[in-house]
Amino acid sequence: MIDTGRRKKNWVQFSELFGKNEEPRENPTEQRENAEMVRMALKELPEAEQEAVTLCYINDLSYSEIAQLIGKNEEAVRQAVSRALKRLREYFMKNNLL
Repeated sequence: MIDTGRRKKNWVQFSELFGKNEEPRENPTEQRENAEMVRMALKELPEAEQEAVTLCYINDLSYSEIAQLIGKNEEAVRQAVSRALKRLREYFMKNNLL
């Protein structure tokens, strides 16, 4: 239960980071550009953080599932996701993309 609550909190942060709360954009070109910006930002992360964020938010796996998959404990996964979100936020702010 605690894991679920924390996960939801992180999801909100991730959603805010990438504007998930906005109305969907109709322009496919703009959608592709936004997706490319996210890919570029993810490439700036250390490999372990890229993997954790991708598995958590793209593949929608729980911390427990990610931990089993990559052979680390849940706390290490939580920390990697948290660090990754912080770095992504900083990347987008630094590049005036937020």
